[in-house]
Amino acid sequence: MLGSLRANGKAAVLAALALLCLAAYGPTLTQRAYVHDDSWIIDRNALLDAGPAGAGTLVATGYWEAAQGASARVHEYRPLLMLSYLVQRLATGRAAQPMHAANVLLHFAVCALVFLLFRRKLSPAAAIAGALAFAVMPTHAEAVAALTGRSELLVAGLLLAAWLLLERPLTPRRFAAGAALFFAALFVKEHALLFPILLALSDWTFDRALPWSRERRRVHAALLASIALYLGIRLAVLTIPFGGGEPCFTDRLTAALTVGRFAFTRYLWPSLTGLGLCPDFARPLIPDALPGALGSWPPLLFLAGLYAAGAVALIKRRAQWAFWLCASSIFLLPTAHVLVPLDTIGAQRFLYLPSVGLCAGLGVLCARAYAVRPRAALAAGMIVLAWQVWACASFARVWRSGIAYYETVIACNPVSARARSAYGMELILAGRAAEGEAQLAEAIRLTPALALPYYNLARYAWDRGDVSGAERRISESLVRDLGDADAWVLSALIAQSRGRDAEAEASLRRALGLSPWNPAANFNLARLELASGRAAASIPHWRAFAKYAPDDPDAARAAEIADRLRP
Repeated sequence: MLGSLRANGKAAVLAALALLCLAAYGPTLTQRAYVHDDSWIIDRNALLDAGPAGAGTLVATGYWEAAQGASARVHEYRPLLMLSYLVQRLATGRAAQPMHAANVLLHFAVCALVFLLFRRKLSPAAAIAGALAFAVMPTHAEAVAALTGRSELLVAGLLLAAWLLLERPLTPRRFAAGAALFFAALFVKEHALLFPILLALSDWTFDRALPWSRERRRVHAALLASIALYLGIRLAVLTIPFGGGEPCFTDRLTAALTVGRFAFTRYLWPSLTGLGLCPDFARPLIPDALPGALGSWPPLLFLAGLYAAGAVALIKRRAQWAFWLCASSIFLLPTAHVLVPLDTIGAQRFLYLPSVGLCAGLGVLCARAYAVRPRAALAAGMIVLAWQVWACASFARVWRSGIAYYETVIACNPVSARARSAYGMELILAGRAAEGEAQLAEAIRLTPALALPYYNLARYAWDRGDVSGAERRISESLVRDLGDADAWVLSALIAQSRGRDAEAEASLRRALGLSPWNPAANFNLARLELASGRAAASIPHWRAFAKYAPDDPDAARAAEIADRLRP
């Protein structure tokens, strides 16, 4: 296979990559559901529903704030990513299948860029083998199959293209295009900030150039200027530099020991074998590796020794193996609990760009094996590729529905209270109320402080007409989380049904303080104000509802009421 691809040239390799991407991720093209984060970030995002009218707010709002309002605990700024969803919503409508198709196309584009990069850095056979490995690496399945995984695909594509453009020989046009792509990548995902380090290491390893050398200084100056401008814009929008929610670990040493072990069992092993794939590692699935336990230290010490040897080899001898080891791992730093404490230990989608180094190493090993035993190496390679395709395709099907997704999560992480909370609501909506209530009860047992299961029970009680049950559950939810705009809306509906209009209005204003674009809060507040004789005050809320819920059956009527009430 490698020999045939080499003989037929670049077009044949790209065709093989396209076929592998389609075989591995074709199942996503039939998936109609918006699952897990896809539902929050894309499907139920009022700013996306608003169409072009919501674009300005999307650009001036944090990634999670757009979906959850001011209560969002994770602070990220990804306006270019959100605009990509908006453009596609306008072009292809609300259907999930075209969005999945765009993700598969983006993955193919990244695979093509990986191949072009490897052609410059590796032997022809190693470049082909490494690109094929990247196309079907099982830990990429989450990045491709989850629509919100587009952040990984898009930032990888932009940075790889910038890398190719900003290498020597450098022309003014290539310089401008490469710098522009890097600047764009910053607004897709935060780890793009580390790209200048990768480029500097690439210059050092392959071109024996330093960032401050005459030929390279303007490139790195442009990248640093882009970072300074980005950080200024980000700070102006979010008002805080970085935030990853409540820290997962109490101290850095415990974090390092646990992440070291996690890297072998949940990152490297699934990447190479396709076994152990899981979309959720929420606490308390992964126990802390405590400093007092001898078994906690070997993984961390091995990694520390490996990277120390790599750093020495890179600095002293410009060893290429050390470059692929160290440079690609740079993009894991933001999620390794070293620079920024996160609220999760990790996710397999984080490996998408860093795995370029692993695939380069695999490509070199495959090329060497092929040179010694071509037939055996070819047969083994085809078997491995077929297995990886199957692993990717099987895992990608997890996103076909909410029930399928959460069943998979609970199978690999049975102690995830959030997963059980969401699964319980999915079961209730599917007509399996008894099973759903049991899952919500289990979520409460696992994590009594979590507000979500109480909110979901309140919704279920309200929908079936149990106002007393809904009132009790929503109170329990708000005691645990005062920052949920939807919970305040439901609390307002319950209060209004009891005749407590003043309380209902206060709850709705609380909801809008958290999420000014919440359609339900705007609609119900407009009704309350109009009923109490404050017609003029209700106009902006009628308009906001029509703007942020244009597909709602009442949207046209709301706009008509606002026009009629206008002085």
